[in-house]
Amino acid sequence: MQIKELIKKWKGNKRYTLKVIDAMPEENFTFKIFDGGKIFKSQASHITTWLSTHSRFVTDIEREKPTLKIKEDILTELTQFFDDLIAFLEETTEENLATIVKVWYGEVSKEFIL
Repeated sequence: MQIKELIKKWKGNKRYTLKVIDAMPEENFTFKIFDGGKIFKSQASHITTWLSTHSRFVTDIEREKPTLKIKEDILTELTQFFDDLIAFLEETTEENLATIVKVWYGEVSKEFIL
């Protein structure tokens, strides 16, 4: 996938992810769709933390595990993550994205992770 396509993809990911989280009223962040599932806040926090920490394999930027207590924390952290990743993509090369890195599930290219 070309870098311009990745940028378009991640801009779309940013747009709809933030829109979904923002659409949920904070008083409903404890909503759970089924017994045994995560509440909305836990799922949004999980997505935020996973993206922030997993992106280090691509960007080489170590991000601290975010503290996500309220809706605004989640939206702020996600916005920063998406902005940082898009900025990285605008500056990187296809050669860099072809670099093979070791992650817990094997050795893959940075592009594969994205």
